[in-house]
Amino acid sequence: MGSRTIPILNAYAPCNENEKKLFLQELTNSLQRTCKPTNETICLGDFNSVINNDLDIVSGNPHNLHTIKLFDEWIKLNNLFDVWREKHPQEKQFTWCRKNIARRLDYVFLNEYLYNTVSQIHIKFLGFSDHNLVVCHCDLVPRLKRSFTYKLNTNFLKDRKYLALIKRLIQNVYNESENRELNPHQKWELAKAEICATSQQYSKYLATNRVNTSIQLQTKLELTNRRLATEPTNEEIQKERVQILKRLEIREMDKTRGAQIRSRIKWIEEIEKFSKFFLSLEKSRSSGNTIHSIIKENGDEVTSEREVLREIRKYYETLYKENTDQKEIIQRCKNLTQNLNIPQLNEDKKDATEAEFTEEEIAVALKSTKNGSAPGPDGIPVEFYKMFWPDVKEKFREAFRYSQEVSTLSPSQRQGTITLIHKGKELSRNLLTNWRPICLTNADYKIISKAWP
Repeated sequence: MGSRTIPILNAYAPCNENEKKLFLQELTNSLQRTCKPTNETICLGDFNSVINNDLDIVSGNPHNLHTIKLFDEWIKLNNLFDVWREKHPQEKQFTWCRKNIARRLDYVFLNEYLYNTVSQIHIKFLGFSDHNLVVCHCDLVPRLKRSFTYKLNTNFLKDRKYLALIKRLIQNVYNESENRELNPHQKWELAKAEICATSQQYSKYLATNRVNTSIQLQTKLELTNRRLATEPTNEEIQKERVQILKRLEIREMDKTRGAQIRSRIKWIEEIEKFSKFFLSLEKSRSSGNTIHSIIKENGDEVTSEREVLREIRKYYETLYKENTDQKEIIQRCKNLTQNLNIPQLNEDKKDATEAEFTEEEIAVALKSTKNGSAPGPDGIPVEFYKMFWPDVKEKFREAFRYSQEVSTLSPSQRQGTITLIHKGKELSRNLLTNWRPICLTNADYKIISKAWP
């Protein structure tokens, strides 16, 4: 965690009382070995036991009092905090449910030092398991404020409301731009800016609706669980809970499909089976692009975020710094080519080369551009242009033609986002020589580069 190493013990306790006693003894030894040197303890998992028969069992038979006492003594012996219970002292809740049995068996235990960093903890329904999530937020490491590049969600291209909205927007922008003294580049840039702004607003609108719906369903589920805790045999409450769970499962499946796409996995089968895999893989891809430390040329290691960023910038500024005299390069080129017999284009080939690109040529270039590639700084993927090509092709071609006239592309077509890609798992991640810089260019530039190689 930044420059800190925090050990995390993930426990799965046996159900048998004798086995559980030995397990807790061994877990204590593990805590002493791994956590005591750092003074930071995180122990979590499925302990297959409640701490309080009244509060931790919603339905089902009470647990053996001797087992509960054994568990409670283990918590006190290791000076641990049952975080959820500390934050919800009188709430009756469960983390595991099967048929008519519901109990709180899953815990997050922290020592006092880390407990003081907890900002919130809650229990969240999980669609692909009979266990619920115990979600704990700790403020451990302050992070630098970062800027994020917007990426248009290609799922919007299946949304009729979005398609109609963008078609109207494009037409309105073009109509307005005709009444203003703008060159083709400016008209194209204006259209892209409006498309990005409107798409972001639409994305926020949908996200707000999703969050509100999820909150409402979670609230209904919590209320239903509380009612079920007092009336565990009430069939109407049980049916209501099943319906809420089905709706939450559908939302969980949608979330998993999104994670599957972002994790760049091309196959997917039973979504309940692979949900956990895709969600973890998405996080793995994200964390895989993070550089936590850098070893400098003198062998020193830097770990703070500011120092890491400073070293990255310094390294690549030095690597790509021009040390060669431009005049010398030009003279070398002249010396190399002055005695060469370079073939000349005839008039027909010259005319063909300098002719304007046709609509068909640009359309072929668009069609051959690969879907699914990362967009550039404007966040507009190539799939967008394929969907709205009838609406944007004329302005795109005008901007392209203008680029040929002025010998330069539009401002956004000359931009790119530079990011670092690690060269391979077997290579050290804290050496900058093992990272490769790539430039993510905008989709309209990619189309032009294919039409105009």
